[in-house]
Formats: sequence, structure tokens, C-alpha cells
Amino acid sequence: MPKEIQQFMDADFSMGLNVDLPDIMKVNEELSEATNAEIMNRGGIRKRFGVETVNTTSYEAEVSQVIEWPRDDGNINLLAIIGNDLCDIAGDGSKTVIQSLDNDYIPYFFLQDKFYFIDAGTEYYVYDGSTVQPVTANPDEENNLAPIKNCMFAHYHSESNRIFFAGNFNDRSALYYSEFNDPTFVKGASVVYPTRAEGPILGLSVLMDAIIVGYRHGNWVWRGIDPAADAIWEKLPTAHGPANGDSFALTTSSLSMVSDDGIFALTPSIIGISMENEAGQNYIMNITKDRVSNLIKSCTNKGNIRTVFHSESGRFLMAYSDQPSGVNNKILNFDFDTQAFSTYDGLQVNDFCQLLNGDLYAATDNYILRFTDDSVEDITTAGVAAVIPFKMKTVKYTFGNPFMKKKVHKIFVMFKNFGELHELKLSLYVDDTKKEEYTMNGDNSDNEIITRRLKTYYSGSNFQIEIENTQYSEVEIYGIGFYYTEADTGGRKVTNV
Repeated sequence: MPKEIQQFMDADFSMGLNVDLPDIMKVNEELSEATNAEIMNRGGIRKRFGVETVNTTSYEAEVSQVIEWPRDDGNINLLAIIGNDLCDIAGDGSKTVIQSLDNDYIPYFFLQDKFYFIDAGTEYYVYDGSTVQPVTANPDEENNLAPIKNCMFAHYHSESNRIFFAGNFNDRSALYYSEFNDPTFVKGASVVYPTRAEGPILGLSVLMDAIIVGYRHGNWVWRGIDPAADAIWEKLPTAHGPANGDSFALTTSSLSMVSDDGIFALTPSIIGISMENEAGQNYIMNITKDRVSNLIKSCTNKGNIRTVFHSESGRFLMAYSDQPSGVNNKILNFDFDTQAFSTYDGLQVNDFCQLLNGDLYAATDNYILRFTDDSVEDITTAGVAAVIPFKMKTVKYTFGNPFMKKKVHKIFVMFKNFGELHELKLSLYVDDTKKEEYTMNGDNSDNEIITRRLKTYYSGSNFQIEIENTQYSEVEIYGIGFYYTEADTGGRKVTNV
């Protein structure tokens, strides 16, 4: 008696990438690979969109930082560090050198329509839009700007109207603060330290009304307006600190932070909780746990990690390196709306900058890049278009029984029809071995969504589908299905129906 043919359908990739638990991933939710991909709101997967260059002519130097400076008159200045020069960037991408630097990355803040920045170890500067000058120190005899000139971090605190400075390479655990509304005045006594050894400060950020001070194994907070009256200086109830100063990003209802062990989202509720309490998920949550924590741990240069929260799309992006050189070559994408992970490759990102108009810029070798939904290609550092290679790979489908052999009779793939020249290369893996490849094409019909069927007689305990696209084109995949029966024999190759 012939065995009953059963059907299985996976039309939900909603959680995206999982590299931590390859053998126990959630079927109908996760993927073992999602490269140059984004998860759509209803669980489908698509190829990411591309980037275009802001400057059409190469700068012939590394762009290490991009900064937007909003002016009081409503205009916007775009600044960038190119080579070791701070430059003003015109609308056509051309540059004008403002100041030569000893560093290729600067701490900065804006106040009273002026741009303040520190060339650490050299000088503390102010730029008024026309000229750059060393900051003229307030003449008060208690003022001491010498440590500030060595700082690698600076952050404006709107609650107290003070500037906080840190990262002095001669006193790395020190946190300095200016006088009220005066960035030119930092008293020699206006410095605090942790009450127990925490090592060097690795970055500054802000959450609600608090300055967050990041150390390797924890974060301290400064709250209040007047240091002599209401200031609070205490440790948050967590043993996790930032990988570097650029691993902080304000995200949806939280401050997200790349740490050694993952990406942690700190909620405002964590502020004011005693260090003696164990903070639970209502206060701090590792959003990468059992999903992509291994990816974080394998980064080859955590000091070079750069992050941004793109509020327009709800995505947290982390540029990182997985190569021996330590130069960033990949991006981890986390969508706060869908809670899905994926990765981008083919992009070197030295810095991110989200503009007030919602545009997302990135610094790379020789160019400033703009992420765009209008492009299906990347512009390389040679100024030419590059194909975005899409790849997805499913979980290991066992059809509910990992111990029983199954024979797959047909495979179904449902995807958006981009025309007869559009190709998807499908690979079938059986028990972790690649068995067959097949090329699927769209057609010239009016059907927006089409389904392609493959006939196969391979048998095994688990099955995976890998789909690739290496064209200048979009990709949208909505579902993968199987017809199968119980079996205990090997099979033969795939043929087209």
C-alpha cells in the first residue's frame, strides 16, 4: 500500500538569522543564513537595497567619520574626517578642509550655534562655521582645560546644561563636567571616579535624564543638575559594558549597547535600581541571546564596531569585522519591529550618521555613502556599481520527526515575479550534504507572485533549502513547501516538473 503523501509549508521567516543554535532553531521562524537580506513584516524575506555615493569623485583618502551639524538658522552643515582633515562637505559631495588633525576620529558636540571638538592629545577646538580656533578658556582661576584636550569622549547633557568629558589617556577612569552652559569652563575639582575600580571609560551616552558612562564590565550614571545639591553618581545593576564609545545607540524605548557577550537593550526603568538588585528583562535584555551572540563574540576588532539606529526603518545596524585585518566588512541588521536579524556584506563602514531628514550616511574608503531604497546595487570604492549577492538558507526541516527518514517528492518555492530574466538558484541539502542545484526564473505573465515546483526523490532525515541571487535585481521570497512520505531508502536527482 503506498504511503500517504504529506505536506509541509514554511511561509514565516520572521525571526531571521540564528547562528547560535543551528540544530534546534525554530521552524517557521528562523534561518541559518540571511545574507544581504531583510525580513518583511509578514515573514517573507527580500534582498536588501543598495547604497549610492554622495561624492561622485573619489576623495583618495579614507573617510573615517561623518557628522551632521544643525545650525540655528535652519541650515545643515555636513562634516567629515577625510584622511586626517576635518572637512566641510558641499551638497555635491565636494570637500573643503577646515582643520588638519592628529586623529582620524573626534569627540564633538554643538552648543550656541558652535561646533566644539577635541583632537585628543593636541587641542580643544571651536568652529563657528567660518573659522576654527582653540577654545578660549574662561579666565576663572579654578578652570583647567588641560585634561579636556586629552579626552576621547564628549557629550552634552541637556538636563544640567553641562558638557561631560572622558577618555583622558592620562586618567582613563575620570569623568569631567563643565560649568552650567559653559563648555569653556571645567573646574579642576569637577571630576568623579567610580567608587571601586572599573578600568578605563569606554564611552558616553544618554538615557532619559541620565548620562551613561560605560566601563568594560558595567555602566555608571550621572543624574541631576547641580553637583553640589542633587547630583547622583552610581552604578547600574549590570555587569555588561560597551565594546567602545560608538557601540551605544538610542533605540526604541531603550539604549542599545554592543558588549563583549551580545547586544543589550537597557530600558529607562534600570535607572535608579540599586546595584544590589539583580536586574531582569524588564530592565536589561540581551537581544542576541541564543540567536547571534556567537557572531558578536567572533568580531575581530570590537574597538572598531560602529552602530546606528535608523529611526526611519526601525533598524539597529552594527558595522563589524570578521576578518584578520579588523577592518569592518559586514553589518548586522536588527529590526526592532519584526525582531529579526540578518547580515549585510560587501560594505566597509567606518562610521554611520543618521541625518535629521532621515537619510542614513556611512563613511567608507574614499567615499561617503547614502543608503537608499531606490537602488538594487552597491557603489564600490572604485565608484562603480556592484551586484548585491543575496543568500538565504533555511533551518533543517525534519517535518516533526528528526529520527525518521523521509522521501521528498516535490519542493515548492513561492516568490515575487520580476520577469523572465530574473533568476534564483536553489540548492537542496539532505542530511547536511548538498545534493542538487536548480535555477528558477520568473516569467512575463501578469502574475505578481508565482510558484515554481521541483520534483525530487531524495531521502534523508533532514532537508535544507538554500536560495541565491547574484543579479542586479530585487528578490522577495514568501514561502517554501514540500510533499513527502516516510521512507528508508536513498533517492535520485531533482528534475524540473
